[in-house]
Amino acid sequence: VQLEDLATWDLRGEPTSVGSERQLMGNKAVGSCDAQTFLSSRAAAREMADAIILGTGQAGSATPADLYQQVMSNGLLKAGGLLVLDAASEKQEMASLMENIEVDIQASVLSLRKPGMQDGFVVAELSKGWSPGMPTPSMCGLSTPEAESSAGLRQRKPAQSAPSPEKPCQPDVVVAQAPSPWAARLRTMWAIAFLWACSPLLLLWAFVAWARHRVFGAAFTRGSPKKQLRVLVTGGKMSKASAVARAVGRDGHKVFTAEILPYRFCHTRFCTYVSKHYVLPRPTVQPEEWEATIQAIVAEQKIDLIIPCTAPVESSAYAHLRERLPPHVRVFAFDGETSDELDNKFTFNQVLVKAGLRCPETANMECL
Repeated sequence: VQLEDLATWDLRGEPTSVGSERQLMGNKAVGSCDAQTFLSSRAAAREMADAIILGTGQAGSATPADLYQQVMSNGLLKAGGLLVLDAASEKQEMASLMENIEVDIQASVLSLRKPGMQDGFVVAELSKGWSPGMPTPSMCGLSTPEAESSAGLRQRKPAQSAPSPEKPCQPDVVVAQAPSPWAARLRTMWAIAFLWACSPLLLLWAFVAWARHRVFGAAFTRGSPKKQLRVLVTGGKMSKASAVARAVGRDGHKVFTAEILPYRFCHTRFCTYVSKHYVLPRPTVQPEEWEATIQAIVAEQKIDLIIPCTAPVESSAYAHLRERLPPHVRVFAFDGETSDELDNKFTFNQVLVKAGLRCPETANMECL
């Protein structure tokens, strides 16, 4: 293991038999200062190390296991970074740390590497797929409040006391009462009645807007672009689609809208600036039919630009569609690979982590 060219933090508190190599190993040696204070200052500065050396003899009351938990909970070791344990097999103070290391190795958070410097060193590598700052499995076994606080975790399950022989522990059974069908009907009728009660106000509002338009004229000047684009706005049931259709139409371009079934009579199709409205199959259910319909619309109306205003579940379909459209047709969206990465909450979190931005701790749970 060559550490000369790595950003290495040496947290050992006392010189060892490899003192001549200690200066070579890291560019930050704690020495006699408090290692916990040093790590807190690095966390505040958002610094991360390529390798961290842990040993015994640190100033203060922190044990190597405490320092390891502080390093991992604050994300101070880069993904793929090295954790070097000095004389791990010889000193009793390292026993607790080694137990944590073994737990995390079994969980594939760390992988053990062969000693590469000299006897008495253990080198573990942090998984490159691990998000820095995410709690490790060894932290989930903490039992004291002080340890939980240092790891930034809470017990998900309260500690259970041993059941007494007189009163055996039995789970409480709560039977949920089925809602009354009449209660649901009454709520629906109340909502309909409320909407009807608001109709006079809505009619008055529409009349005032119409009168203002007739007396003072339009509140905007219709644009006259050098080149009129033929724009397809999808996601007609969304209010944002209606806003986009109006904005593009007011700028002087020709607007077409589309929406998936069953939203055949969505409000956007009745917009003044919409020349024609189309109904599409669902891309998540009928992807081939959906793409064929889009291609037919593009060819029929000579579309220049597609602006998706669809629900998030359909955004990926439009992002990948741009690769199969004619070269002159643009899609107002990211490319497919970028869209998939940003649309997934876990991969989006990993993008933030790689960029060095602060973000919530996120784990990819595939099963329980």
